[in-house]
Amino acid sequence: MFGPSGQKEVAIVKIWLEMSRDENHGGGDWAFRKCLWSPTRKKTGQKWAYWETVREIKAGDLVLHLRGDTGKTAEFIGWSSAIVDGEETSERPPSPGLQWEYSPSFYRARLGDYAALKEAVSLRDIFHRQEALLSDYFAQNKQRRDKLRLFYVRQSQRWQCQNGAYCSNLDADLVEILLGEALPDGGSGEASTAPMSQVTTAVRVRDKWQRFPRCWPYCALGRSTGTARRDRQRPVSLSVA
Repeated sequence: MFGPSGQKEVAIVKIWLEMSRDENHGGGDWAFRKCLWSPTRKKTGQKWAYWETVREIKAGDLVLHLRGDTGKTAEFIGWSSAIVDGEETSERPPSPGLQWEYSPSFYRARLGDYAALKEAVSLRDIFHRQEALLSDYFAQNKQRRDKLRLFYVRQSQRWQCQNGAYCSNLDADLVEILLGEALPDGGSGEASTAPMSQVTTAVRVRDKWQRFPRCWPYCALGRSTGTARRDRQRPVSLSVA
């Protein structure tokens, strides 16, 4: 497919992290792994950055799922792909819960192609084992002109989940810090599913461009040719073929 300039269009895929405490999470088609959803406003009428991200999701984007009590039992359990763009809707989840019952409208992004990790990865262990790498990444993100909305923050001399960070940004660097050996290796099995194969491609693309430190994450891959190019006009979290 060609764009207005006659050049071949580039497929841009971003990665998001969902933090959810329970499996029900709205119930029915609004349940965990079926969609991301949030109120559009707080009770005060204010917007919340980690809810606005749900509306920013585009079809084909990847979602990493973190489930459980963020302070104790939270685990990374698998991946999904967004099957439609995020939207604002007056439809309501079957069970929004007393906390969100007030909202007259919601943001929603429908999901599909769920692929579980071979083994769940404990967030608590990651905060402990990867403390130095998470610190470096956090500091580097603060210097970016296109800062990502991260899910973690430094509190009480340790890394913790940002309160209310329901849907946050990821990129290939942060994904590898969080999952490491839990990433698929590009072989058979879980890597054959759509979300997992895209994650593998993302990390490989990132590694390929390490010799161009100023490029990532502004690099993109041509869908038809698979050749890399620099794209400084459109900052992205992740680009895959």
